[in-house]
Amino acid sequence: MRHLTRGHEGAWLVLLAGSLAFGAVGPAALAAQDTAARCDSLAAVVRGQRLPAAVTPDPMDAVWAGLRGCPQGLEAAREAVLSPAVLNEPDRERITMLWLWFGLSYQQRLYDVVRAQVVAGVGGEAYRSALLEGLAVMVGSNERLRLATADGRCLSGFGVYPTGFVSGADSLPTVPAGRVEDAAAVLRQRELTAPSERERLEAGCWRITVGEMIPVRNDRVLLTYMCGTTFRVRNANYNEVLVRWEVYRTDDTAEYHAGGLEDSFFDTGEVGTVRLFIGNQLIQTKANGKRPCR
Repeated sequence: MRHLTRGHEGAWLVLLAGSLAFGAVGPAALAAQDTAARCDSLAAVVRGQRLPAAVTPDPMDAVWAGLRGCPQGLEAAREAVLSPAVLNEPDRERITMLWLWFGLSYQQRLYDVVRAQVVAGVGGEAYRSALLEGLAVMVGSNERLRLATADGRCLSGFGVYPTGFVSGADSLPTVPAGRVEDAAAVLRQRELTAPSERERLEAGCWRITVGEMIPVRNDRVLLTYMCGTTFRVRNANYNEVLVRWEVYRTDDTAEYHAGGLEDSFFDTGEVGTVRLFIGNQLIQTKANGKRPCR
């Protein structure tokens, strides 16, 4: 197994010793050991600031999986997320292994740690990218993951995770609605401020995914008259909304998808009062002020 970063010879020795010790002891012998001592041994391996490779043979699979059932597991996972070796790891896929090995047990309790790191924008690009995904998965949004592509699109799929393997909405504890909105807000901020275009796009894709978990509120859709026959729809929801407008008592009408957290504009063919609908519900009415556009 290769080093995560140079200059961690001590960490490598701890990892190697722990791995060999774990591999040398069979399941029957492990079962006979004192649980606390076994957990101490497993935690010591992880505290060597090492991540498992994307696909690893035993014993490291067993080390990380076994640690999930230990009292020391949460603290070891927290240390791994914050450790300099992980912050500077250039391989994004290795970092996402944290969510695979610790996801089922610790995702909810690691949320605040991961959120703080996302807000701070620390670590290398691979680390920042993996934490964006981790934040989205921690609120149960991996039913339909979105990943950014080189041509600027967000693609639906299951990303790096096999279907049904990582904890989804069916296996995560019930997540408070406020936490989902909080995660969406953090992802939105990274979408606006991330240092690279790729990271901004990726944050936007995850923001869309998380936003789909948040119910649409009609009071977050605002109709405003601009000038001439131009009106604006401001959608403050995290997800897009299908809106329909009509000029009152005319046949002038159309519908379109107003993007989440976006302003959109439309022009009417007739001059008159505009009514805005979501579904069959009338949301707002605005008169045409007959103001010339400059």
